[in-house]
This record gives sequence, C-alpha cells and structure tokens, in this order.
Amino acid sequence: MKQFLIGGIALAAITAAPARAADMPVKAALQQPVAYYDWSGAYLGFNAGGAWYDVTHVFTTPGAITPNVTTSDRDAIFGFHAGAQWQWGAWVVGVEAALSGCFHECRSTSGVLPVAQGFEPNVFGEHKITNLFTVGPRLGYAWDRLMIFATGGWASANLKNAHCSSITNLCDGPGSRRISALRRERLAGVLRQSRLCRGVRA
Repeated sequence: MKQFLIGGIALAAITAAPARAADMPVKAALQQPVAYYDWSGAYLGFNAGGAWYDVTHVFTTPGAITPNVTTSDRDAIFGFHAGAQWQWGAWVVGVEAALSGCFHECRSTSGVLPVAQGFEPNVFGEHKITNLFTVGPRLGYAWDRLMIFATGGWASANLKNAHCSSITNLCDGPGSRRISALRRERLAGVLRQSRLCRGVRA
C-alpha cells in the first residue's frame, strides 16, 4: 500500500509540473541591436559624369597686339577617387583625392584666328585639359545610407594650347605649347552619395 501511494504522489508531481510552468510569467525577449549605416572608414571608387569648361590663353608679351583666345565646350568625364571619412551622429567629415580624365581630352577650339593680329594664316586655336587631379576635405550630412555633402580643395591639370591648320586640321603648329597649371578651387554644391554597406551598433 505504501508503494502504491508513493507512486501516486510521484505521478501527480510529474503531471502537475507542466501546468505550473505554463502559469509562470514569460520574460520579455532581448532587444536586437539597432542597425544603422555607418559612413566611417576608407573607400575607393569610380566616378563618371559631365564637365563644362572654358579656357583662355593670355598673351603676356609686352606691346603685343595679339588678343587672348578663349574656347569653351563640354565633355564626358570619368576617373577614380579614394578617401577616408569619420561620422559623428549625422555629420560626416572626410578627405578625398581623385584623378579624372575626359573622353575627348576636354578639347575645345576657336574660330580662325585673325592674321592682322599676329596669327599665322588659316590657323585656329585648340585647348585640351588632361590628368585632372583634385584633393580636399568634404563635409556631409547623412540620413541612413543617403548623404548630401559639400567639398572643396585644390585642383591641378595639364593644359595644352595648340595652333591647328584650318585646311588640314593638323595641330601642334607654331606657337603650340603644353602648360601644367595648379590652382586652388573652391567647390560647394548639393551632391548625393549612397552606400550599400551597413554596420551594426549594440
């Protein structure tokens, strides 16, 4: 009889255990880390777009009557850029360098130059811009993986001035020369950048 009673109590304890567990309060699930897009770090990229430009060849010979020659045009531009940046809240500060070139060397030409003002007969002017290098800081404001930023700094390029024959269209005639120019650029604009990478902060 004692053995039967003990066995009955053990069975009751076993069957009651699930009921008691069901009555216990359930702990709240742990919150997952909030995901956000972090713009901090180094990067390397490819850029493409358009360029609008004008070039003026200034003749500085004292007493010369030769006028300045200005040309303007537009071209597609492409290149590579690399930089590093750091993010504080929504603000992003960084520095970037880029090397770019035009599909047609940013070429622009003038009309036939006047002989009466010192130019050779049947000659027009040609300007080219190659090896455009820029470097400078940038400041941006980010919304998740979208950022608007302003940039500025320095730019250098190889400028080539040539006199071309209006008859043969051949260039590099008398008076042609290549110039390397370095000047400071102030750039500001509404530029947009997006990133696909994502970081997680606990």
